[in-house]
Amino acid sequence: MSKPFMLGQRVLYTLSVPDVEQIRARRKNVGGLGAANEVQQGQQFPADVVAVFDSASLVANLQVHLDGFDAFWATSRRHGDGPGYCQPTAF
Repeated sequence: MSKPFMLGQRVLYTLSVPDVEQIRARRKNVGGLGAANEVQQGQQFPADVVAVFDSASLVANLQVHLDGFDAFWATSRRHGDGPGYCQPTAF
């Protein structure tokens, strides 16, 4: 069973297809404001827990640190394996 999220916790987040579509659309809309590498489903990036819904919550909002000038706000995410989920890190 997963442990509850803690505010400020670092996790590894795995991008899903909808995440990739949102990131690509946002990057297209800003039109070259900064350099960024392409994103794909299944890529993992470090993320910080920025909101926890209650002390026993297994759901949190994440700030995902992408490989580029921007970040991705992943809302209502859970621990787990696969796209759209995150895993605790050792750091």
